[in-house]
Amino acid sequence: MKIRIGKVVLAVVLMMSAGVRAQLVTDGLYFHLTADDLALADGAAVTSWTDSQNGNTLTGTATYEAAYMNGHATVVFDAASSNVLSVLSLAGSVPNTSNLTAFVVGEQVSTFGYMISSQNGTVDNGDNRLRIRRSGADWLVRVGNGGNTYTDSPYAADANTHVFSVVSGQNATNDIRMNIDGGFLVNVEGTHGASTNCAVLDRLHLAAFNNEDGQGTREYTSCSIAEILIYDGALTSNEIVQVEEYLSTKYGVALDDPSVSYPPVWTTDPINDISDAGVFYSIALSNNVFDANGDTLTYAITTGSTWLSVDSASGLATGAPLLGDVGTNTFTITADDGSNPPVPVTLNIVVTDSSAPSGATLYLHLTADDLALADEAIVESWTDSVGTNEFTGTATYEADYTNGHAAVLFNGSSDVLRVTNLAGPDTASVTMFVVGNFVSGLASTDYMVSGQNYVTEWGGDAS
Repeated sequence: MKIRIGKVVLAVVLMMSAGVRAQLVTDGLYFHLTADDLALADGAAVTSWTDSQNGNTLTGTATYEAAYMNGHATVVFDAASSNVLSVLSLAGSVPNTSNLTAFVVGEQVSTFGYMISSQNGTVDNGDNRLRIRRSGADWLVRVGNGGNTYTDSPYAADANTHVFSVVSGQNATNDIRMNIDGGFLVNVEGTHGASTNCAVLDRLHLAAFNNEDGQGTREYTSCSIAEILIYDGALTSNEIVQVEEYLSTKYGVALDDPSVSYPPVWTTDPINDISDAGVFYSIALSNNVFDANGDTLTYAITTGSTWLSVDSASGLATGAPLLGDVGTNTFTITADDGSNPPVPVTLNIVVTDSSAPSGATLYLHLTADDLALADEAIVESWTDSVGTNEFTGTATYEADYTNGHAAVLFNGSSDVLRVTNLAGPDTASVTMFVVGNFVSGLASTDYMVSGQNYVTEWGGDAS
């Protein structure tokens, strides 16, 4: 709500997005498959699946399951039926395997094989750009033909639905890290390989090691895949948590390691808003942040103008900017969960002055002070200070007219100053101010200021 101080106004309030559910990170998203997009009948054959970002189409054979998790669909692969979907040449500017992030929502029923793989079909070993596989009680991930990253207890491999995330290139040593259901970041034998033919992610296979007969084992697996996201770049830890929260909420997969304390994540950064000078301003910052653990957050303003303050418990920021605050006001706000370092966000508030003229331009300005003549001197010329329009004729200068300021006096019998070639404003949209007075005894038809056409007496008066 906004309330004008000293005046009553009708204000339009710019509301920030409500709720705390995480939003999907879209910056850098290269590849996005979601089974919901197929919209097939339950049990229908899936022979192609196209990603919504760059139009990459995977072809092969699988089966559609319309109601998999939380009302969302999945694609089912059967190892016994040699099910696989593949694309051998990914389009566009493909991600570099040394700097990418991938998410998969699904389950692997088989105790062996690859849920996703980017193996080159002409080489059996040493050429895997990205893989997530199951081997007995272990989940394994590899990026860029580096060492396998293994999971262990309490994240032994099972046939349940999980949210998998893999990131490469978050640090200088290029470690490969893996999350399962938002928990358990592992860094065991997870480094990017040096093989040059694994530098880019140029192909992708689902539910098999590779897609070509006679080129090494294809190693089919039975699994279900509901959604895949691949980003060209290493997302930050906060961004990874944001996507995991989005996927876990969407599919009803709990983030199942409450012992891990995740920092708060701002869903919008920077936050951009507007206010008006002299107007009470408020914003609920809690609508723009979420915490995966559900921790109670405290808020603080660490930098910015003193006109804005924040309630540390509710996150409601309030204040009334003044005319001196007109322009962009930048604040740093932090959210603190008590376990991790406070997480900052930038709040930009553009303060405007609705009382100022909008679109008006000063065209002409005459002030008697500018003449600086002796008292009672004859005025034959008076030039405006904006458009340099010169008025000529005859009048008299009065040095001390009112409050120490001068005036030009006109004798009603003959005095006049005029300019006849103004390139003036449109009279349909003009504002004029005059400071002066009429001397008593003049006729009611006399003019202090006139824009009369001097050729005709009637019908040419402009002001």
